[in-house]
Amino acid sequence: MWYLGKKVRPNLRVLNNAIAQTEKKTKKLDAKQLQQALLKKIDRLDFVQLRRDVSPFLVHAEELSLLDKELMQQVIRGYDF
Repeated sequence: MWYLGKKVRPNLRVLNNAIAQTEKKTKKLDAKQLQQALLKKIDRLDFVQLRRDVSPFLVHAEELSLLDKELMQQVIRGYDF
């Protein structure tokens, strides 16, 4: 979310190289596939547990409200990869 908020565009070449090295997969992700993969991952997250895990590291507790499934999906759908 921080990267998306800063409008950082993913470097797909670096990402694909990392996937190839760590997962031994040669399939190349494009922007649309990355977006769909992120949405799929978000759909499977346990947000109650996620907030519990992250809360000790936050300076401002109100930032936990950003860890919201619908908000994250909306941001990713609206992001120009």
